[in-house]
This record gives sequence, structure tokens and C-alpha cells, in this order.
Amino acid sequence: MENIMKYTKNLIALLSIIAIAFSAAKIDMVKTIANSDHNVTMSIESDSPVYGIQFEMNYNTDEVTIVNNSLSSTIEGFKFDYRVFEDEGRVRALMFSLDGAQLASSNNITNLIDVKFEGVNGFNGKSIVDFSEFIIAGQHGEQLESNTTSFEVDMNNIILPSKTELSNNYPNPFNPVTNIDYSLAVDGYASLVVYDLNGAEVKSLVSQNMVPGNYQVQWDGTNNSGENVASGRYIVKMTAKDYSHQIKMTLLK
Repeated sequence: MENIMKYTKNLIALLSIIAIAFSAAKIDMVKTIANSDHNVTMSIESDSPVYGIQFEMNYNTDEVTIVNNSLSSTIEGFKFDYRVFEDEGRVRALMFSLDGAQLASSNNITNLIDVKFEGVNGFNGKSIVDFSEFIIAGQHGEQLESNTTSFEVDMNNIILPSKTELSNNYPNPFNPVTNIDYSLAVDGYASLVVYDLNGAEVKSLVSQNMVPGNYQVQWDGTNNSGENVASGRYIVKMTAKDYSHQIKMTLLK
């Protein structure tokens, strides 16, 4: 226990150091809302491997609160320490490996935490949740550049979709980002992949097991290596249980 506490203190100190040279990588928090029960899975997508992360999550206590014991890590084998300041509507969290293992690989979306919200005093509107105070460590302790992000939690009574469906992206044509809405009627594995017109894979947007719900993912015109692709027409294909469909998108530069 003493060694674990010492390791934790050392890692926190390491994460707090501002490195001399910053990595060009960026961390984007990507929301994935499982609309069945106001559950939210937060994920990260990075251009570089991530070995530790510290952040704050802030929410409006007049509108929503976190359900007791609903905040949890989705990654096995990693230390997840957090403290909830209920009166302030603030959570401070730290994730790392006791043996220095990689928390998230580069150019992949990695599920990070699960959390469930509930309305306060019958609140049934949309409430903003902010993520901030990121300290994200790379392989050698360098601090990775990150973006502050926020998302809405919709506390309205939600009707689950009756069918699995991929909707047309919007805007289309687009530059630089387009939104892709899709819905799942059943549990199971789902994938959304962008291809060029020759059938070569450009970018994997979604590849995971999911619960029924309405979802949205964005494509920013980059490939799996994080490089900007040429303008032109692309295809996004969705594959799920007993379902396969594709749409065409036009990227303008």
C-alpha cells in the first residue's frame, strides 16, 4: 500500500510538470450517449499514446446530479481515483497504470469513464457538462496539448429507436467537420468506417459494442494517421447486427 501511495504521488507530480517541449498531439473528448437511461460514456481520441490523465468534470447542481456509485472506469487494470464535490457540482479524476502501461493508443477512440446523471427536482431539460483542467501525460512524461470540451445531458424522457439506421451526414458538402447521426435498436457490435471511392479505408470512426440508443459521431476530414485527406467524395459505411448501409459525403477545401 505504501508503494502504491508513493507511486500515485510521483505520478501526480509528473502530470503536474509542464514539459519543456509540448507534443503536437491533441486530445478530443468524444461523447457517446446511451439514451436508454441517461448514461454517458466519455472517450478520448489522441494522435499520440496516452499514459496518464487528470481532469475535472463540472455540472449544474440546480439541474442534474450524478447517481451514487455510477462513476466508473471502463478500462480494466488501471487505477481510477476521483473525488466528487457534490455542493460544487465538480468531479476531479485521475487515471493511470501502476505498471506504466499505455492508457490509450494513438489514432484510436478509447472509452474512458461511464457516468449516470439524474434530474434534480424534476428537471427534464438539457444541462451542460464541462470537462476542463486537463493534465495529460505522454510516454516520457511530456504534457500533451488538449482541448476543453462540453456536452449536453438531455434529461427528457427518451424513447429508444425502433430500428437501426444510418442518417445522412450534415452539413454536406462540408468543411472541415461533418456530423453523422445513427441509431441502434439492439445491443451488439457496431462500426462506422469512412472509405474513399476506391474502397480503401480512410478513417475508422466507431468500432465497439454498444447499447440501443441515438448516437452522433463527427468526421474532421482526417485519416487513421491524423493526416488531412484530399477534397472529394467519400463513403461512410455503418455495420451492425443484421444491418449494413452506406452514404456518400463530399469534403470541400
